[in-house]
Amino acid sequence: MKNLKKFWKIGTNIFTYLSELKDKKPNYLSEFIILKQTTDLNKEIYSLLSIDDHTFRIINQNEKSTFFQKIRVLCFLGILKIHNFDEEIYKLDNFAKEFESRKFIWNIKFKKDWDIYDHILVFLDNQYTLINQTLNWEAQKISFFFSFALSFVLNKLFQKNWEEFKKITQKLNLDKKDLNYYYDDEFYKKISNHSNLPKIIIEFLEKNDFHIEKISENIDLEKNVLSHYENTLLFLKQTINDKENLIGFPEKRKIIHPSSETFNLANFFWYIYYNRNQKLKIPVFQRKISWTKNIVYNLLEDIKNVSDYTREYIYLGVLTCTALNNNKNFKNIIDGQQRLSTLLLIFNALSVFTLSKNFFSEEEFEINLEFMKNEKIISFLNIFNKSSDNENSIIYNYFIRIQGNNDYEEFEKVLNLKNFDKVDSKISKILYDILIWIINNFKNSQQKLFNFWQAFLHKIYFIIVDLENINEFDLFERMNTRQRPLNAIELVKNRIYSEFENEIINASIEKEFQLLFDKQIFSKFWDVKKNDIFLKKINDFLWYIDSIYSDDEWGEIKSENDDTIDLKLYSKFWIFIKEQIIERNLNNKINFKECISKISDEIDLFFELTTPEKYFSENQRFYFISSYLYSLMPNSKTIYIPLISSIIKAALNEDVFNFSDQIKNIKVKNIIIDCLKVIQSFEIKRQMIAQKGESLISFLSKVLRDLKKNDNLLNPKAIFNILKTYKHFDKINDLKTLWNKVSGDALTQHEKNILLVIFEWYIFNEEWTLKFFENHDLKIKNQFTLEHIAPKKLNLWYENYKYSNNEKKQLESYIENIGNFLLLKQKTNAKNSNNIFSKKKVIYASSFKNTSLATLKGVEGSRFNIIINDIKELINKYNYDKTGFKKWIVKPERIEKSLNSLNLLVDHKMTFNWEDIELRSEAIAWVICLALSNSNNN
Repeated sequence: MKNLKKFWKIGTNIFTYLSELKDKKPNYLSEFIILKQTTDLNKEIYSLLSIDDHTFRIINQNEKSTFFQKIRVLCFLGILKIHNFDEEIYKLDNFAKEFESRKFIWNIKFKKDWDIYDHILVFLDNQYTLINQTLNWEAQKISFFFSFALSFVLNKLFQKNWEEFKKITQKLNLDKKDLNYYYDDEFYKKISNHSNLPKIIIEFLEKNDFHIEKISENIDLEKNVLSHYENTLLFLKQTINDKENLIGFPEKRKIIHPSSETFNLANFFWYIYYNRNQKLKIPVFQRKISWTKNIVYNLLEDIKNVSDYTREYIYLGVLTCTALNNNKNFKNIIDGQQRLSTLLLIFNALSVFTLSKNFFSEEEFEINLEFMKNEKIISFLNIFNKSSDNENSIIYNYFIRIQGNNDYEEFEKVLNLKNFDKVDSKISKILYDILIWIINNFKNSQQKLFNFWQAFLHKIYFIIVDLENINEFDLFERMNTRQRPLNAIELVKNRIYSEFENEIINASIEKEFQLLFDKQIFSKFWDVKKNDIFLKKINDFLWYIDSIYSDDEWGEIKSENDDTIDLKLYSKFWIFIKEQIIERNLNNKINFKECISKISDEIDLFFELTTPEKYFSENQRFYFISSYLYSLMPNSKTIYIPLISSIIKAALNEDVFNFSDQIKNIKVKNIIIDCLKVIQSFEIKRQMIAQKGESLISFLSKVLRDLKKNDNLLNPKAIFNILKTYKHFDKINDLKTLWNKVSGDALTQHEKNILLVIFEWYIFNEEWTLKFFENHDLKIKNQFTLEHIAPKKLNLWYENYKYSNNEKKQLESYIENIGNFLLLKQKTNAKNSNNIFSKKKVIYASSFKNTSLATLKGVEGSRFNIIINDIKELINKYNYDKTGFKKWIVKPERIEKSLNSLNLLVDHKMTFNWEDIELRSEAIAWVICLALSNSNNN
């Protein structure tokens, strides 16, 4: 199977975009236009205006990203077409830039009893047919059609086999939610009943070498490949110990010390065997093996192309070495260890497959063995033979890896033909992936296997160059920094190594250094799921370091050369380590252990403040500010963390790195809360009311510098006064504007999510968070979701409740208002689907976590009266200096009625309509205004 085409995780079910058309059944419209409007707060709103008998009508209106996502989907479904665009729509990719400057017309003629699904069926049938007939289409430009096809096939094939469905989606790094973006039960039934479309959708996937059966087979193969591998290792060892297999091995030939010599793999294996007293060592400043499955598979495909005679040879470039301590028999490999390591993994897997009785009959096995003897291939296995120490193999003693990390341990197994201790290590996974590729390509063709062997040993060329009298670390950094194969953390490791190289004087200390760096620094940026480094986490952390310790403005990272931003961040990180850690106290020079430990402290603090499953845990020391951390870091954005961290460091002083101690000083906790309350109030109102305008990055940089300069990090009033200098502050600080926005507008999903968390937190004074987020729910993405009380698809409601036409229109217009939403556990949400309210209510009440929500059970007891009085006081305070129409006039009974509407679990509550949404939206808006108000800004 080729690499998975990019699956478009669109984030919204595509069929919701049809609701305006499907429900309203518009008359035939010849064309429409897009209108871009900029509000007085620099917010861009896009409208789709239909032209019907010289009358303009708004079909859709959204912010830019949402608007063009709808436009793209409607084009890919054949509802719209691009004016004066003669090519097929599949030739455009799914990026907004392909659509922004276009004009659109309807691609459908609306009849009296038209069915939009029938039109889409005809359109998709045509598109998939054309794609299948086209030989040179660009695969990356059909992600919509690939995503739709994969969703349909997986949902239909495995709708009654959840375990198989789960197994395949996990293999594809997808989940049911991703596939359900393209799911509609009614439309899928129409596809299934179509005479042609299911067949050509499957043909489309298979044309891309995407066979569901093969994926399933590979998953089963992966389960068995470990036992196949281990069973064959025993035979390999027996083969190596059989002296007859040395017959035909070339006589010892003296190869001149290769200051610059060209090798193929056969020559290289001979060289290793007859020069076993030499050593090729990976120095400690090198990275672990980092080649991905895709890179390895590309190399395998290249070798296969050579074996098929579609290429003459492969040149892998230069392996650069330096003599260690001027000893020409002991060399460090400075560049090329990734290539060499991968070739040895391929050699191991290829040998295991060829001499395995799991994949060949007895007769085929004998033919394989005879081939390897006749072509002298089997003799090369002697590099795995025991060396003079009778403990390790020749190749293991020749190719010395970095001690102190799992690469060393796992490669030791490969080079000594031992079984793996960890089947999920990076090395074992790469080896098994190689073995699976070999099995899939050669299990039914011995001749192709033999051709591949010949190409592998004789048609891969590389040059080994030995350099003398050169600083190998400087050479390594120059070679790798410009080409960017190393990430910033690996580069910093090398810098630290260089800084303390006088301490790291032998292999034992090298191992200690490597173990310590891996455990305290590198492992914290490791993505367990992908079994690789998490580059985004590294980048976020480096921005944090640059922001909190630098006087430069964010985004204006200075450097003496034309490095990329990543390299500039690395350079500044090293400056921080040098100035803030290594040279902070020149009278008391630290060692490499202390240096690594202090860097680790900074990393731990960063993740302690930015990781929801940590700060939402009750026994974590920053649980008391978890609502502020969550609301200030939407979608994992860490832009406020330098400011928050600086406040916390100022409050805790040296105790900030005492991670095991809870913060017991109430005064300290309160001052941190007061400061963050001001920042949260500013940011939420800014998001809601003034999303465009002054750069927030530059502004927060200035705020942090000013607070530090004047020693005001712990002064809420000073923080407020600096935030007041924001360009749109007067507009965003008006509570009535905020109330109108929350109570009356159709908010974005992100806005509703954050506001509901703040709402619940404020009502229950922290207790709610523990109930709702217990058991580390946030460790798994999307454990809670926003639930529509009245669903987008209202057909079932219309059948059960006798709404008038006016009530239907009103309800539809309120569907996206915040009063129509609950923050529910994902499983509860999934159960509800489009149920009528009376059934939903039963499901809501079935979960203890759900009934901890104020948006379900309302505000109870004395808290109800307290909030009523607080709202009245808030209004009076707002009206203090206002006269006439500027006053905020609200009837007390309306406030009380809105708060009462929050309780959905009362026995007599059996229906839900637009008035309920309106009242609930007002109640939530009142609480949000209370939560975001404080003594400094009102």
